[in-house]
Amino acid sequence: IDLMLAEGLKIKVLLLPDGDDPHSFAKKHNATEFQDYIKENETDFIRFKTTILLSDLENDPIQKARAIGDIVKSISVIPKEIARSIYIKECSTRFEIEEKVLAKEVQKYINSGETTSSAVLKEQEKQKEIAVQPERKEIEPSDNLRPYEYEVIRYVAKFGMLDFLEAYDDQGKTFIANVTEYVHNELNNDGIEFKDATYRKIFNYALAAIPEYRQSLAEKQQDMERVEKMKYEEGINDIRSGLHGYENLEEKEKELNDRIKAETAQELMEFGMDYLQKRLCSDIDDDIRTTSLELVTEKHQLSKVHSKFTKIESEAERLMDALPTAIIGWKDAILQNKLKVLTEELKHTTEEDRMYQLIVEIQQLKSLQLKLSKLTGERVIIP
Repeated sequence: IDLMLAEGLKIKVLLLPDGDDPHSFAKKHNATEFQDYIKENETDFIRFKTTILLSDLENDPIQKARAIGDIVKSISVIPKEIARSIYIKECSTRFEIEEKVLAKEVQKYINSGETTSSAVLKEQEKQKEIAVQPERKEIEPSDNLRPYEYEVIRYVAKFGMLDFLEAYDDQGKTFIANVTEYVHNELNNDGIEFKDATYRKIFNYALAAIPEYRQSLAEKQQDMERVEKMKYEEGINDIRSGLHGYENLEEKEKELNDRIKAETAQELMEFGMDYLQKRLCSDIDDDIRTTSLELVTEKHQLSKVHSKFTKIESEAERLMDALPTAIIGWKDAILQNKLKVLTEELKHTTEEDRMYQLIVEIQQLKSLQLKLSKLTGERVIIP
């Protein structure tokens, strides 16, 4: 019986009426009567053992001490400390012996290893781990996510007001979302925010500046339309004055129009970039101003020889691919952090329900990682 107790099993004893065994008793009673008899007469093994061993020993101190020792030995093999404490308390009342005396005897058996089961040893090791194990802190996002945040906020600081892609507003109407709006939508959909306080201030500044920028952009576009018209008229006059006949006029006019449109597009892009950069880099907030200067400053310059013979794609031209990739990288790093935390918890948990829950959560995160990896390199559209 002690071997079964040592494995954490709850042992109960049922005494049948004299002359009956389980088979004969079951034949005399129906199932309901049999179950009722069990409920009314079953006894916990330790209590049963106490009753049997101590019967008729009240006047024999030596035999009583031996019986108590045998009971204490059985208690010592029970793995759960709480269960042992309850039995010790009951025996203390029954034997009229102080709890600390019985507890001391139980501990002697455990320390000696004479009766200590593998289950008891595991339970003790678990309690030691709980006692000495330092509190496991979740990975602080700002510790290893900062490089990913830096890359995204750098794109916002440099290109935040530039048109990026077509999106839909709350009424389902299409509009051209700029870089800042695209980033806000991507982060907001997944409940992500900048953990770095200064990056968060810069991002909120960019969001707040959008309405005023759009008004300024509309005014700039009107001015550019007048400039385009003037450039076109002057260019046409120059073309006509330099041509003999009309054989190349249409071609020259097309070249002129394309050049003017390209110049306008370039000037509007520079206007969009300068609008936010100038405001961030001259803000009264020291953190915003200093960090923004770092974000918008080019750190690497190509040699004149290399740029002379090679068409260099600008960062603004790579933006359509680079920005979604940076955001996907950030999201993947967040998932990786969560996976580390859950995997670490799974190593230490012993509760089956929690283990199952952790395994499910880990699989879900890995599934999300797979989806993100498929998005890398693809153009991401705001739904």
